[in-house]
Amino acid sequence: MAGAPQDPQLPEASNRTGPGRDGPDPGSLRSSWKAFSAGSGIDLMVGRSSLTDSVIAACAVKALGGTLQACAEPRDDRERAPLESNEVEPGQVLTADDLVRGEDAFFVLTGITDGELVRGVRYVHDAAHTESIITRARSGTVRRMQSVHQLDRLARFSSVDYQP
Repeated sequence: MAGAPQDPQLPEASNRTGPGRDGPDPGSLRSSWKAFSAGSGIDLMVGRSSLTDSVIAACAVKALGGTLQACAEPRDDRERAPLESNEVEPGQVLTADDLVRGEDAFFVLTGITDGELVRGVRYVHDAAHTESIITRARSGTVRRMQSVHQLDRLARFSSVDYQP
């Protein structure tokens, strides 16, 4: 079980069934990814996250398989606004298919700083090295990509100063 449950009875009940635990990072992408990934030892993720984070997690779960349920419980007007604009009632339970319609969903994660899922940007000589995870819902494909960005070449056509 990953994340920090809102129901104080859930940890006690889960202890009786013997699941593994991870985190205290409710609603985090890392915990969600582990719950959706085969062989992680994590079968359930319980936590609190924004509607945006739930949509991102739904893109990943559609590619990795599994089930996602999200309960719309806005804490303030800022969280309530996107629910209202999408005609979602407070307390409504949403599935991955409610959050992301169709199979043309992709999830991409590129590390900026080091984390459990990907390494952060590394500068070596005149290049930036990055690591990414890319998923595609339709095929269930998960790719890990390592890229080398030649900073001097990028500088030729970009207005961004890529020099570290």
